[in-house]
Amino acid sequence: MTTKHCVLCKKEMPGDALYCNGCGSFQDWRRHLKISSLFMALLVAFVALLTPFIQTVAAVWPDSPSNISISEPVFYGTKAYFVVTNSGDLTGSLEDAFVESPVLTSMIKLEPESPSERLIKPGVSQIAFSSTLWMSAGDARAATESLRSSDNTEQPVGNIDFAIRNSGGELEPVKVSISRYELFKRLTTHFEWCIRGGVGQSILNGCGDQEELLKDSRER
Repeated sequence: MTTKHCVLCKKEMPGDALYCNGCGSFQDWRRHLKISSLFMALLVAFVALLTPFIQTVAAVWPDSPSNISISEPVFYGTKAYFVVTNSGDLTGSLEDAFVESPVLTSMIKLEPESPSERLIKPGVSQIAFSSTLWMSAGDARAATESLRSSDNTEQPVGNIDFAIRNSGGELEPVKVSISRYELFKRLTTHFEWCIRGGVGQSILNGCGDQEELLKDSRER
């Protein structure tokens, strides 16, 4: 059996020993820690006294108000998807949202898919909106042609105006840009939906009158 000597008191001990029974010192890196038992007892007592104080301060410290930001939308069919970030500690809410653009003859109204998605809790979440466009098929087609003429598809061509109620109950306007490409996708969906429905679609569901739809269908 191999032996070695203690690094401090030089007493002989087994070669694989990590602790000297003679002087009570460790043989590895722990021998460099010179913390007395009294110091450790005082440290533990200090932490025990400090913990309730920290908990009390945390309980009375005011939460930061809601701070909501919204990404540019991505359209899939009639749905628009947004990434919403609330960097505050309190919950805010979405009230209304409308798309406005010079190429539109009317606004596009956006509604959250479910009432619960109106509440914007702290953190990051994705919210789906259904979009309603009251626009004739002819106007939608004209708008898509106007959007198609630009080479820069990412260039903003309008805004989405959100009304956000913050955690203090006040309404705050938030504007989010919408690119030509995303607006083009939404208008194309509307135009094709109106044409597929033929004369069955009417101004009651946003597609214009029947005479115009028949004209658009023949031109296609």
